[in-house]
Amino acid sequence: MSWAGNAIPLSGDVPAAVTELKKGDGGPILDARSSTLAHTLFADGLVDELRLMVFPVAIGGGLRVFPEDRGKIALELTDLVRYDSGVLLQVYRSVAGAT
Repeated sequence: MSWAGNAIPLSGDVPAAVTELKKGDGGPILDARSSTLAHTLFADGLVDELRLMVFPVAIGGGLRVFPEDRGKIALELTDLVRYDSGVLLQVYRSVAGAT
């Protein structure tokens, strides 16, 4: 399989691999489509920033962004953009050490 740009696949112990990636100077790590990876990153406290795009459309189902556990994830709103289409971009940063 070919990987575009500087994208690399992760396998094995994903939290350990992401922790190692975060130690490097390669820039932001983006998960744009995997709810399974997002759940793992939230569960292991590896999410530094969350960007949510809210569309003015209601549907009856879909994948969850947040893990099923009831643990609290403390976030602080750092930016909010409203587009003419009605789409909202909400940017949150993780509040380290919050409970």
